[in-house]
Amino acid sequence: MHLIQLHYPDTPADDKVSFRADTKKYMVDTLNGIKKGDKDIVITAAHSRLGFFYNQLNSKERKVLVDKCDLVLSATTHVFMRMRTSDYKINEPLLVNTGSITHARGFCPNGYIQVHVLENPLSLVVQYQNAKKEKREFASSYYAWIKKIGGEVIATDFKKALPKNDVDTTEKSDK
Repeated sequence: MHLIQLHYPDTPADDKVSFRADTKKYMVDTLNGIKKGDKDIVITAAHSRLGFFYNQLNSKERKVLVDKCDLVLSATTHVFMRMRTSDYKINEPLLVNTGSITHARGFCPNGYIQVHVLENPLSLVVQYQNAKKEKREFASSYYAWIKKIGGEVIATDFKKALPKNDVDTTEKSDK
């Protein structure tokens, strides 16, 4: 697993200054240096001031990010949400804004990202967990995705997949 963590502070309030060229160069050089195999998982993460740091990259930097990454985490705006690129569809990484554990905004509860790695097929299960709940729960479709490594992102609703909600399972257990 490769984790590339970038520096991108809130100040100064000019993104061209705060998300520095040398930080972007570090990201591109590091990603280009990874000889990604079938078992490699690549994650890139950065804070960003007003949205997804992906939006602050030029087209060449975006291409390297999308070609190498499986999961891209932006930490800003205090809202958990997914971003889709218009440039890449089939094999794009899962791009998410991480929300906030203590100061979530809008419709998003205070929470955190939970990631599980599955082996067959190699995949990341990414869910947003509501921090106010006593126990972790399976997430609904707005808050859960599966990223197949080397493949697509699948939106999922784990709440619908629970056995107690499965009509066939419920009917069998009642007999």
